[in-house]
Amino acid sequence: MFTELNAWTPIQAILAAARDVEGRKFSEDRLEGQLIMPMPHGQLFEAVFLRTIAWMVESYRVPNPKIALARATDPAITDETEAGLRAARFNPTIRRAPLAAFDKSVAAPPGGPNAFIIDDQPFVIELVMAPLRCLMDILTFSFESARDAHDIGVIARETTGGAPTIFHRPYADSRLYATLEALCYYAHGLMIGPLETPEGASQLDISYRAVNVRSRPPVDAGLLSLARTSMEEMLHGLR
Repeated sequence: MFTELNAWTPIQAILAAARDVEGRKFSEDRLEGQLIMPMPHGQLFEAVFLRTIAWMVESYRVPNPKIALARATDPAITDETEAGLRAARFNPTIRRAPLAAFDKSVAAPPGGPNAFIIDDQPFVIELVMAPLRCLMDILTFSFESARDAHDIGVIARETTGGAPTIFHRPYADSRLYATLEALCYYAHGLMIGPLETPEGASQLDISYRAVNVRSRPPVDAGLLSLARTSMEEMLHGLR
């Protein structure tokens, strides 16, 4: 499942990593063995992030087709470097520090957020940087969504004495995204579909994620018709 993140490894990162391994850096190469990742939502978010990092450590591999494409782009890459890229693993050392130590614009603890300092070999950090940013984007959006749902329940209990049951029902378009969303819901004490829906009931929403199109008067009916036709053609192509 977490191998979905591997696809976010850019060709340019593979090329830069290969040059670093071979000691033939370009002037624009800026490989570093450290990555600083702010943790904007407190200790619960930190715990969720560390759980996902453990999964990523187990599953990260540089995609073989991208290694082949990188070598086609840069024929100077040697057989040994190609083998090293295929064998590369993400095995970081992670430390926590106040974000204020790196960003003076934020408050220091206890009121301010922390950051995780991720250390690994420079070429490995170059390879995993984009997948890590993708992971952080998904986690941040999912965590905020779960937090808002949790807050609805808290406010409902305070005002009415009861609260709705809110549970996560994943879309089927991405196992990674669905799992990260479910983890965030679970971390907030909310239910997830497999624990909430009756046995035999559909636990996945197999529809595509919705895109709402809204226009303001005056409305051009021709443009709306064109938008609808284009969307139908796109969905037909996905079937």
